[in-house]
Amino acid sequence: MPGACGGGPSTVTSGVTAPSYPTGINDSGEVVANSQATTYFNCAMAVDGTFTYLNGSLSYLGGPPGFYKSGALSINNQGQIVGEYHKIGSTFAWTAWLYDGGFHDLGGLPDYPESSTAEKINNVGQIAGFVSAGLSSRAFRHNGSGGLQETDLLGTLGGPDSAAYGMNDAGIVVGASSVDPLSSTWHAFVFDLTGKMKDLGTASRSLIVISSTSWAYAINKSNDVVGTSDVDNGIASTSHAVIWKNMSQIVDLNTLLDPKVQPAPDCPTCWELLNAQDINDMGQIVGAGLINGELHAFLLSPPCLSAGGDTDGDGLCDDWENNGYTDPVTHKFVDLPHMGADARHKDISFRPITWWIAILLFAAFKRTAILRIPTNPIPLQSRS
Repeated sequence: MPGACGGGPSTVTSGVTAPSYPTGINDSGEVVANSQATTYFNCAMAVDGTFTYLNGSLSYLGGPPGFYKSGALSINNQGQIVGEYHKIGSTFAWTAWLYDGGFHDLGGLPDYPESSTAEKINNVGQIAGFVSAGLSSRAFRHNGSGGLQETDLLGTLGGPDSAAYGMNDAGIVVGASSVDPLSSTWHAFVFDLTGKMKDLGTASRSLIVISSTSWAYAINKSNDVVGTSDVDNGIASTSHAVIWKNMSQIVDLNTLLDPKVQPAPDCPTCWELLNAQDINDMGQIVGAGLINGELHAFLLSPPCLSAGGDTDGDGLCDDWENNGYTDPVTHKFVDLPHMGADARHKDISFRPITWWIAILLFAAFKRTAILRIPTNPIPLQSRS
């Protein structure tokens, strides 16, 4: 790996010689990651910077010209990457960049002269992030490789600050914003295509609503949003991982788990999902949670992931509604199509158990334990 300041791309075959961590992956399996030098020599960069990994090969990208620290945060299906960097001699703490075969400095804005961060790039090249100055910040959505513009700013929910963390291919942005000029409370938001910022609220039903916070980190093509929110029933934490289905009602992801592994006092096999960091277009969610008092990464997979999906969102998998369902325990066949199930329309006379499959991802992904959670639908009555 090169050690010269502002070094350009080169292929690495012997692995990274400094601590490294992944930050994004696209549909081709190309991973973007960052390395951090533990010692800075005469050249401030050492081996700090960005690299990509694909099919067993590491390629070092470094950072924009003149950088001494650089980090990537997102990669899209075209291989475009966004991130932030420290520039030698710059008054900016961090500056956002775009990589599309070459690095583009996205700069900052006069009212926010300290830093800019590009958090997400979607598959049409739109970039979401935030600019900041001191304790103030403002979310943005940007197009192209040119510098940030004042018209990129998205506004707030009523307070002075906001930050964008996620965006889908339609350009719908999610993040968090302060809600009142006189408080430090932040709520998750969605900024839609009409130019309106919507407060997604929190999962807390406390009478002191203004003190409850929530943050949105990602949104998929179905407009399902994930993040974290204050809750009233936490065991070891006052915040839980949540989902806003179709940018609407908030649901604590812990309530979608098998009751046997939902948060409970003195339960070494129970989960407490704390935050949801990302969701893909198949509905799989990754984040972090506690199990037996230890913090671990998790992957949640919807029960219909391998059964044709759930087009109408009623909890009954499309394969079941089209072809019937065989209970894996009793081996009894339930003829759902004959009972009136239709994959194109929600079936209100069926009430499924939507327990999700949780996968515990250990450090460095060296070993994986799977909690197999029942996904049996329970038809209450047939349709006439």
